[in-house]
Amino acid sequence: IPDKELIIPNVFSPNGDGNNDLFRPKVYDAVTNYQLKVFNRWGSLVFQTNDPKKGWDGYYSGMPQSSQAFVYVCSFNTSRNELKEYRGTVMLVK
Repeated sequence: IPDKELIIPNVFSPNGDGNNDLFRPKVYDAVTNYQLKVFNRWGSLVFQTNDPKKGWDGYYSGMPQSSQAFVYVCSFNTSRNELKEYRGTVMLVK
């Protein structure tokens, strides 16, 4: 993908069918200092990781979350050591 270090989906469905069960950006670059945070509508942190291979399964404190929009912040350094940050929303659909 030219000029794209990663692609972030805007919807996922953690229903156990094996398709789009995790919210996880698809990384196309050798990124460093990766961090992904997901927040609910009240601003509570529901998921975070420093591993680009790990994604959010739609659970928070052991409870599955209902269908709704969540806010994410994804930051990292590119292979050219440029700092990038993406913010947006992802919709959890059951």
